[in-house]
Amino acid sequence: MADEPVSYLAIQPWDIERWQNSRAYRRMGLAAQGAYRNLCDAAWKAQPACELADDDRELWRLANARSIDEWQAVKAEVFLSDAWALTDRGTWVHEVVLETWEESLRRHAGAVRAGRIAGKASARARRALSQLKTAKQHGTTVERPLND
Repeated sequence: MADEPVSYLAIQPWDIERWQNSRAYRRMGLAAQGAYRNLCDAAWKAQPACELADDDRELWRLANARSIDEWQAVKAEVFLSDAWALTDRGTWVHEVVLETWEESLRRHAGAVRAGRIAGKASARARRALSQLKTAKQHGTTVERPLND
């Protein structure tokens, strides 16, 4: 697990409506809500699998609880949510965080592909412009390929 997110995943989208309409939000007290959100943020940064170790000392730190006792007091509320699942590898995964992270990866990959296409088109245009300038300087014409 990385300490810092990949730059294009540094911002986690948070669906406020979905959160405020969730059973987890309505069931939890304020302290548990804060710990839940902090763990969601930590899971987002725990790339590539968005997993948190099932280790109370680590979870206490990630939840930003003031003490291990405070963490123990809210832990059951936090993990009562259907969204958190304990894997057979002994890690916690939040299904919505993982889905959102994967969607962000797909969007980034699409943006990269679009940027490459735009970059190639721009390069072709720059080459054509350069050829045109050269041709004008030499008083010749530029032959344009039929299928560029």
